Amino acid sequence: KAPFFDPQRMEVGLGEGPLQRQLAAEKLVHQSVSAETADYEDHTFAGIMFDIRTHKLPAEYIEVQSIWLRGDLGPITVWSTPGGFAGKQEEKDAWTCHHNQTHNPSPVHLREMRFNEPLRLEPGATQGLYAHSAMPGDEQIVYDNQRSKLGRKPRDSSELHMDILPGMAHLSDEPFSGEYQNQFWGWWGTPWRSSREFVGRISYGVRWLLWNPDVHSQMPPLFQKMVWAVLMSRHVRARGSFLHHLETDMLLFILNKVEWWEAPAVMDDLRETRKGGARKGKKKAKSSREKRRAEEEDEEEEEEEE
Repeated sequence: KAPFFDPQRMEVGLGEGPLQRQLAAEKLVHQSVSAETADYEDHTFAGIMFDIRTHKLPAEYIEVQSIWLRGDLGPITVWSTPGGFAGKQEEKDAWTCHHNQTHNPSPVHLREMRFNEPLRLEPGATQGLYAHSAMPGDEQIVYDNQRSKLGRKPRDSSELHMDILPGMAHLSDEPFSGEYQNQFWGWWGTPWRSSREFVGRISYGVRWLLWNPDVHSQMPPLFQKMVWAVLMSRHVRARGSFLHHLETDMLLFILNKVEWWEAPAVMDDLRETRKGGARKGKKKAKSSREKRRAEEEDEEEEEEEE
């Protein structure tokens, strides 16, 4: 493999002059990117706190623009905290408020809680979200019981981008409070309920990375093969191709302009690659557990022999 047409061995950078390449798409790409969960109508109360985890994708960032809720609503605030909500349930200073507005009741249809400032997450990041209503009562926000160990997958193609993880319900009409404002509810103990899940929708956009030599390995495998096919025109035996007569910088500039995420076959390939990686990770974890179990059994047998 000659280094002059190996993408992973090319000089890192974006080029210079009129052929300078871009790092990422200029605008957010909206591909029906709204993560909507299942809705079993299990519970309603004052708030729901949960994590979202973005997948490791060839993207610069994922930008959350709003969440959608239903219930009696009222004065709604929506908050976020980096790294997840664990241990921060009552630490208001660790959270940033993105929405603070009063809403009319909407018990059947989801209503959008638009963020004042969008929330940007890098690929592979975890962010805690907290939606709360300050209206007294017990029917402000709908949420569900946790139905799986890993939480729920979005019901549409957005499962490629993120996971919506299990969280906690909040029964107090004061945000982040560890006490009930209504003494009647105090008989129930703490106002936090674990093993609960968000019900609603998360609207967001994705800013995909454009192809460059230094991010070639992050691209979907199918697109990597397409790049290889183009760069093979650099080979001396490809003199019959019209691409052979273009300068290398021109070819790199053209590849950098390809909006690969618009190709259904490439996105399907990315989705299958992600699923394969998840299965491989589970298999590896299972193998590690079996290995530890075998080592423990060997130790027990040695102790019995002694």
